[in-house]
Amino acid sequence: MSFSVSRLLRPPLPLSLPPALLPRTSLRNFHATAPRLTLLDSTTALLTDLHTTTGLSWGVLVPLTAITLRLFLTTPFTLYSRSKTATIIRLLPLQEARAHHHAKTLKDVMLPDAWENAVRIAATRDRIELWKRWKCQRWKLYLPMLQLPVWVLASATLRALLPTKKEGEVDTFVDFFGGVTTPPVVEGLETEGLLWFTDLTTTDSTMVLPAVFALGVLANVRFQLWANPPETQKQKRWGNALSVLAVPMFVLSAGMPTLLVSYWTASSLYSVALSVALHRWYKLPMRIRRCKSIDEVGDMVGKVTVKM
Repeated sequence: MSFSVSRLLRPPLPLSLPPALLPRTSLRNFHATAPRLTLLDSTTALLTDLHTTTGLSWGVLVPLTAITLRLFLTTPFTLYSRSKTATIIRLLPLQEARAHHHAKTLKDVMLPDAWENAVRIAATRDRIELWKRWKCQRWKLYLPMLQLPVWVLASATLRALLPTKKEGEVDTFVDFFGGVTTPPVVEGLETEGLLWFTDLTTTDSTMVLPAVFALGVLANVRFQLWANPPETQKQKRWGNALSVLAVPMFVLSAGMPTLLVSYWTASSLYSVALSVALHRWYKLPMRIRRCKSIDEVGDMVGKVTVKM
């Protein structure tokens, strides 16, 4: 038998087996696209880039971030909503006059049981039409609530920056927003705090920062109740419930790292400052109180008129 050099150098012929008969380990799949980035990947990268480019410590950057977000994202909605509230207050006398007209007109042609329901429906229809004409629909009064998604997303971003206690541990709050593709390695969180809380990855053992945060929440609620006294029992109950909210806020923040609590504290103190500034320089118009009713028509108007 003779061998040739060209035959030895010739590559072996590939097996012509169909893919279905090949073992799964021999099949390799490739994907041309890069892994999808999550929302927290973008927000954490933005915050770390700000820390690097500005040279600010984390203890200064986090409160400034809270104030900046409130100033440019939520304050415009608050001002817009307050202007619509002022328009609604100016429309209340016209609202009551229309309700009085309906009550007086329908009183003689309807039974007492159906009278109140008919007046309420007519007053509600007039209110919706009046508010729509003046572009002050009810949903515009709740625009300041848009600060809650911003607050939650910012809190999740700060949680994603914190180191995990155990390797492979999953933060449920961070995972709710899709998590982070690659956990960031953040430097300075243990040493760049402020005043007595230099380590931002641990809780505040003195409980001063959680107390300031809870007092800021309580002060904002009580100031709103003082500036706009509730007129109905339902409004009073809501005000008292929001005041009690400061207690669970203190308990929650007491067990959180100071990186998060410093953001929450700056946000709550900004809310108090904004409420005081609006009351001082952007007052709502004085409400024209309805005269005390002397008949059942006036009592009906008081029932069906929307309380602000």
